[in-house]
Amino acid sequence: MAQESRRDPLCIEAFNPEKRQSCIVQISQQRLLTIAKWGAWAVKEAAELVPHILQHPLIIFQGLRRDDDEDQRGTGWRCYCGKPTKKF
Repeated sequence: MAQESRRDPLCIEAFNPEKRQSCIVQISQQRLLTIAKWGAWAVKEAAELVPHILQHPLIIFQGLRRDDDEDQRGTGWRCYCGKPTKKF
């Protein structure tokens, strides 16, 4: 079993609109470092609000962006949108 590294992506449970069940969304280490640079409020917002929006989105847009290294057979990236329950 591999040991977890601080460089591993953060995995959060999310709603999968295609299968109407949960799936795992990965947030890259680079994205986490960017959020940390914005300040403590951004880290708290991400920790508390992002999982809720991923699990209870109001709408999900799909296929909006494709990176060169992404598998072109896939559906593209998803954009989960929702109304935050609070502000930090």
